[in-house]
Amino acid sequence: MSDEQSHYILQLAHQIEWPSNREILPGSQAVYEQGLDLLNTYRGYPQVLVEALQVFRSTNALPYALSGLAATLSLSSYIPNNNYEPAGLQEVLRWLKLAQSMAPDRLEIDCQEALIYIQGRQFDKARQALDTLGQDPQSAKYFFFCTAELSYWSRLGNLLKVQSWRDKAQAAARNTMQEYYVRHIFAAFFLDNKLYLDYIKAGQELTRLSPGDPWLWHNLSEAHYQLRQIPEAGFCNQRALSLLDFGAARQMRELLRRH
Repeated sequence: MSDEQSHYILQLAHQIEWPSNREILPGSQAVYEQGLDLLNTYRGYPQVLVEALQVFRSTNALPYALSGLAATLSLSSYIPNNNYEPAGLQEVLRWLKLAQSMAPDRLEIDCQEALIYIQGRQFDKARQALDTLGQDPQSAKYFFFCTAELSYWSRLGNLLKVQSWRDKAQAAARNTMQEYYVRHIFAAFFLDNKLYLDYIKAGQELTRLSPGDPWLWHNLSEAHYQLRQIPEAGFCNQRALSLLDFGAARQMRELLRRH
């Protein structure tokens, strides 16, 4: 699915009339960050990626537009189990480097580089990028930097660091979308580290806020399945598939049919 989706996003990117202006204009950063917020709501629905591209186009600044394109392509490169297509991430990095060449030393753009390395499990490069960005005294108050650090430590399984950066990210959040995203990353930490009871508790709280998230229901079915709570896993799997027909949920349905 990721190859097909990445190809679609690239085709769409070539059809869009991107801004020709290479200067950062007043107000452009706020629009760019709105696009990032929108991407953080992505749970498998392609229209979210399309809408985000239109937001990045409306920044009227080519560096933000290309950085936004890179962020969109990175999500379209996702494959199950927290993995990303290596070729897709190489394409992502190519677009991001172009944006960075036009607008060097912009914290809001450079955060994307750290995220790409995290997605590609290149943790040494991610740590180097984050340490460089962290030298900016404003970085620890910047939401997208805090969530990059949160994602980094979550991937490494360091609960104390995760809790610390979760608190910083929550303090830096400026809207309910950002607050939800912090909770989403923190909940995912439990699933990634096989703390299934903790994930179920956190995930159930999130379903009350976002009942239309198919991946949230799928992850709950996975956690219940690992605990051999088959009826609960089946219920969550049905909810996931009723929202979106996707491969991971279909595979879970087949596993459940054997019980």
